[in-house]
Amino acid sequence: MQSSFDSVHAVNYSLIEKNQLADLQRRASIRDFFLEQDSVHIQGKLKEDLGKYYSDAKDLDDMKLITLDYFIPAFLDKICSVYNTPPIIKFENEGQDQERLEALFDEVDIKHLMADNMIKMKMHNTIMVHCKWVEDIDRLVVEQYNAGTSLVYELPEHFYDPMIVAYPFITDDNTQMYIIWDRIRGLHYFMTDTPIYDPISRDILGEKFSFGQEINDMFVGDYFPWVTMRYRRQDSFWGNGMDSLIELIRSINLLLTVLQDDTIREAIRLLIMGFEPTGTKDIKGKIKTGLRNPIFSANAFTGEGGAPTQILSADLYTEDVLKYVDQLVDMVSATYSVESVLKTQLKQDLSGIALRIKNEPLLRQWASDIMKVTKNDLRLVEKLIECNNYHRPDNQINPNVMDTLIIDYQQPKVISDEKADYELAKMQMEDGVISAVDWVQRKNPEMSRDEAEQYIKDNIQEFDDLFGMSPPPLSESIPVESNGKLVEAE
Repeated sequence: MQSSFDSVHAVNYSLIEKNQLADLQRRASIRDFFLEQDSVHIQGKLKEDLGKYYSDAKDLDDMKLITLDYFIPAFLDKICSVYNTPPIIKFENEGQDQERLEALFDEVDIKHLMADNMIKMKMHNTIMVHCKWVEDIDRLVVEQYNAGTSLVYELPEHFYDPMIVAYPFITDDNTQMYIIWDRIRGLHYFMTDTPIYDPISRDILGEKFSFGQEINDMFVGDYFPWVTMRYRRQDSFWGNGMDSLIELIRSINLLLTVLQDDTIREAIRLLIMGFEPTGTKDIKGKIKTGLRNPIFSANAFTGEGGAPTQILSADLYTEDVLKYVDQLVDMVSATYSVESVLKTQLKQDLSGIALRIKNEPLLRQWASDIMKVTKNDLRLVEKLIECNNYHRPDNQINPNVMDTLIIDYQQPKVISDEKADYELAKMQMEDGVISAVDWVQRKNPEMSRDEAEQYIKDNIQEFDDLFGMSPPPLSESIPVESNGKLVEAE
């Protein structure tokens, strides 16, 4: 008998599948086009938008398309600041497991991967990160999927957790098949037909094929190589991506293209109205232009002295459109507390208090985003270890190594008043709030406390060797060697 959960899920999934799934996939695909700076598809979308206002296909073909392909990646770089300064990944203990895990991090380029995950997670709200082993090159790779590139059938009891994940795959002979991971049953298989989900049995209908010759290849036990990365919990598994940002840049591309096209056409029209031109014609009868083919007024060779060459003027809306585009970008940038991507100048008081006020929203967003990525990053490391151990029995990594792993996220490098910061640090040292070792560690987070202390001792010794005296005190008494004797730094 069908449970109440299954009944509700059957109805909900049916509605989503019929009314929302296609639109969800389309929107996610468009977000990918703009995030990846896919100029071909971006210009295709621009032509599609222009077609709503231009009925003449020839006018569309004659237009010079203007697209700000860099806008979306540049904007996301500004608002995704967690990995602007690479995190420091270290271990409390050292050993073979730590060395193997560090080699695995290098293999997948972990810091670049984390930053890429953050950007795509913010753009799509939810992404599915897949860790897999490629046999041909004996290498672990990580791929990101979203609503446009995969199908996820979530748990009816908790729709934030995936139950079954499927994605299309193109074989070497250009045949499409679907790879399916069933988390509940521990199955991994592929299908040649599009998956059809049955909410009653909570299973995929159709013929299923195992990987390899043995049926056991379908069973992977607890090995489920997917990590769900979600920026915000919204009303569904995938939630809603940054479609408003896409619509903004599509509008700007439209405005700039129409503005340029109208400006050029108006300028040419005014030139032709100013005088009747004559010159060298091409095979289609159009007058050639350029230094080798000058254009003259029709009466330039009649002997009349005053050839009418005055150009009529017209007030175009160029300035208004550009001002409108600037305001649109400023409005969106202000919402995310970052500078406009389209502006290069910086008008800002560089006093210490002004810099702190300016950087405060950025640092607050950085702290908030760390809460969202920390757990995801640790899950990613866990999946990398599981994937490695499943496919490389001779290169096992003890999962307990996670207990010694530390990911130290660094504050973004922001413009600051170094003199004011140092004066504040000195006052804190004098009041006993922090020590010189604390301050050195803050400036060099990769240093341990012992390394920071040794760094101070070396600098004091070098100062003494060069000038024959000890430097001013830093509030913490550190033993140093002077003239062969161990003394306390004053």
